[in-house]
Amino acid sequence: MGLAWMASLARQAAALGLSRPAAPVTRPAAPAVLVPEWDRAARAVWRQNQRLNAALTGLPQAVLLVDPEARRACGNPRFAALCGLPAGAVSPGLPVAALLRRLRRDGRLARADLLAAVREIRALSRAGQAACGLRETRAGRSFAFDFRPLPGEEGWLLALEDVTERRRAEARIAHQAQHDPLTGLPNRALFDTRLEAALARAAGGEAAALLCLDLDRFKAVNDTLGHGAGDALLRAVAGRLLAQAREGDTVARLGGDEFAIIQTGLAHTADAEALAARLIEVLAAPYELHGERAIIGASIGIALLPQDGAAAGELLRHADLALYRAKAEGRNCARRFAPALRSAMLARQRLEQELRQAITRGEFELHYQPQMLLQPRAITGFEALLRWRHPELGLLAPATFMPLAEETGLIGPLGAWVLRRACQDAAGWPGGLGVAVNLSAGQVGEGGLSEEVAAVLAESGLTPGRLTLEIVEAGLGQDQPRLIERLRRLRALGVGIALDDFGAGPTSLGFLRRAPVDKVKIDRSFIEGLGTETQAEAIVGALTGLCRGLGVTAAAEGVETPAQLARLGALFCAEAQGFLFAAPQPASAVPGLAHRLRGAALAG
Repeated sequence: MGLAWMASLARQAAALGLSRPAAPVTRPAAPAVLVPEWDRAARAVWRQNQRLNAALTGLPQAVLLVDPEARRACGNPRFAALCGLPAGAVSPGLPVAALLRRLRRDGRLARADLLAAVREIRALSRAGQAACGLRETRAGRSFAFDFRPLPGEEGWLLALEDVTERRRAEARIAHQAQHDPLTGLPNRALFDTRLEAALARAAGGEAAALLCLDLDRFKAVNDTLGHGAGDALLRAVAGRLLAQAREGDTVARLGGDEFAIIQTGLAHTADAEALAARLIEVLAAPYELHGERAIIGASIGIALLPQDGAAAGELLRHADLALYRAKAEGRNCARRFAPALRSAMLARQRLEQELRQAITRGEFELHYQPQMLLQPRAITGFEALLRWRHPELGLLAPATFMPLAEETGLIGPLGAWVLRRACQDAAGWPGGLGVAVNLSAGQVGEGGLSEEVAAVLAESGLTPGRLTLEIVEAGLGQDQPRLIERLRRLRALGVGIALDDFGAGPTSLGFLRRAPVDKVKIDRSFIEGLGTETQAEAIVGALTGLCRGLGVTAAAEGVETPAQLARLGALFCAEAQGFLFAAPQPASAVPGLAHRLRGAALAG
């Protein structure tokens, strides 16, 4: 509220002598010669009152003028409206006692609020000091006030403004700046403030815990049911987290499907693990989203205050390390930070840096393992298997670095290199042998894969029928309609589609019926039990029978013994590959290996 207009009004009121409103003028019982003088004085008072009324009425604030003895008052229409009185209820010269009675009877202020205001104004008036501030009423209204004496001890002036809506708007803006708009939880900014406060208290001896959460399978729900269902799921998760937190704890959404909890007043370190166990249990319960049922999980990393970090950044890093360990150990579980995790993360970061450099340095190479037709015995082609010739660690298998490539986004350029190199190698193989190339879940999930494959085929000169794309069953996700459409676009190029590691993932029979799959590769875990485990033989027999019924080629992975091969033949498995035939070989060895296997097949 500006003060210049108040000072101007005060000076005007004092100059006019109107800060002490005049009492009604009574004609004196004086000689007739004094009557004109009395009329001139009355008209002057009337004009002054009119000027004061005009000045008060035009003000944007509610204003009340009171004389030095606090007997009479003059207020503008805004003051009357603010107090819930008619527009002319506070006319010039109104006795203060009458104003108070009217306010008690007809005003909107509660009696307690009115009495408190009167006491404060009287104290300020006696002190003769200016004051301004903000007052809240019992009804939740907010008033800004400015009280100041008029010059020359001519009374005092009170200006009021109802700032309730403004303060509510400011509160909403402040809340929005510190809270997530989707869930209403504290956002990263407020979370950082609360974490700093918790660290300060922890330095004074109050133990606490930081729990970082990532939702498992959230992306699959979002992709399958849509972003609206994904948003509803995040709101439901927020509600479940809040239900498990205590007063004083902070539940925040850090972004995406990442949440965090600051658990305060920790009596025992086991309390944090107990909270994590409850959270995993409640978050795993089914969700009803727009008429659909969804099930997710949560991975949780725990860091304790103050022992696991004296600064917020350090504490978050340690909780993230524990979270990463929970994901690596199967997800849907919680892990506490331990110093050994820091060493493991440093090693992982070094491996990531080396992985990036390996792509540009050309340290990757392809080895090829033969794929055999069982009846009649013949070699049909080779599967391309990626290897990393690390300058210090030697030849590394994909299990060592492919998960890291998936997480860091390096799988894109790495997968493109594998596809191009395999097609280039296969184009020079004798006898029209085929090549099978594995596609990662990331490659299948991205658009433009069919265009990329078509370009590689054209560039290498490999005929489409000699290329088979193998898709790992466990990486298919839940958005099967979109996946099937992408597979159909690939199949339209003339390439083959194989489902790898079948039996180890969630593929339904309905997917096999609808998807353009040419080959199903039975997971090696079932092949290992052939000849020794009745259940493994029953499963393999059922899968080969299913493939025959669907018109799909059944192939076995990981064949290592003649006994396994014999049982596969008896179960009508069509193809096989494994160390029984040959270990993966460098590209340079493929022509000789193909010649040897052809000769062995003819001799057999």
